[in-house]
Amino acid sequence: MLGEAVVVYPFFSIMFNERSGISAAGVGTLLAVWQIVQILAEVPTGVIADRYSKKYSIIAGKIGKMLCFVIWFLWPGFTGYMAGFVLWGIGEACISGAAQAYLYELDSEDSSHFLKRYARLKSLMMATYSATFVFTFLIGPRYPLLIAISALTMLATAVIAATLPASQPREVLKSAQILTEAKSTIIQSKVLILKFVRGLSIAGILGMLLELVGVIFRDYGMRLSIIPLVISCIALLSAASFWLLHYYQTFIRQHYIACTVIFLAIFLILFPLGFWFKVTGFVLITRYLRILAVMLESDLQEDLPSSSRATITSAYSLVERLLVAVFLFLVGISAINNSVAIPTLTAVVLSCAAFIAVELIRPQKGSPDAGALEAAEVKI
Repeated sequence: MLGEAVVVYPFFSIMFNERSGISAAGVGTLLAVWQIVQILAEVPTGVIADRYSKKYSIIAGKIGKMLCFVIWFLWPGFTGYMAGFVLWGIGEACISGAAQAYLYELDSEDSSHFLKRYARLKSLMMATYSATFVFTFLIGPRYPLLIAISALTMLATAVIAATLPASQPREVLKSAQILTEAKSTIIQSKVLILKFVRGLSIAGILGMLLELVGVIFRDYGMRLSIIPLVISCIALLSAASFWLLHYYQTFIRQHYIACTVIFLAIFLILFPLGFWFKVTGFVLITRYLRILAVMLESDLQEDLPSSSRATITSAYSLVERLLVAVFLFLVGISAINNSVAIPTLTAVVLSCAAFIAVELIRPQKGSPDAGALEAAEVKI
């Protein structure tokens, strides 16, 4: 939960220029290195988590992010920021695959408990994110203070993670065996491949929307001064929807296609009607996509072997990051009059259409087709 309290985050792209005079090209290079390091480190850190300990992988990730902010505080220049981003990227990769796998295994792999626990955790994270944004807004661009607070927050999360219980006992494989099992699990399971595709079709577009939310609101016509507060309020709305997810998740799960069509239709209908209608439509579709992404991640965990769960989850995160990067690039080059409003709308429509298409061809649990497919995979 405290991992979302990175109070320097809302300002850090501006901080590089104002604090250290780094050019726009330099800032872009730093952010690119950050993403590349995360992508390259995803699968190796997932294997390490499966081979040794998911809990200690999470702790290592928090320490890596803490060291990033320590370096930024002591070494405010391009080289220092680059070194910090490398550590942040590795730390984020250590956490991304291990955290879901660890949380799932806490409940002896009970998927219903996992979804409720995961949704509640997301709720607390969103509430923390909202409070962090308000806190940062009130403090303003006092960069050394924000960096120091961020470092202390990461240290606190590492200490808290060290007190967490161990996950359920499992078979421990060697690194090469983990990679082999993860690869064969994905390739030989058509059910898992379809779950990958439908989950990534939502996760990729959601990641792009969250990265561009400030720019999208600006292009809709929102004043820059109120964007942070609006984002904070949206985060609180997400927190409430995640906290209550277990009350309505069964309905959504039974009507994935209908719910997606309804929210997409509302988004398209409201888009041409004016500023606040556009914002309302964007908020509704992104909140639904957030909920959908969490539910699809929960569905995915059901089919993963415990001995390579973190590795496969890391591979999922790797492809998700690549999709987000592709979406950002395509939206950027498709901007109309320097506005991303139309390209993002188009991307949302195409991604939701891809999700619906996969749902239409995916055998539903308990159906004759699903049983036949599972039987075929057992033979493999």
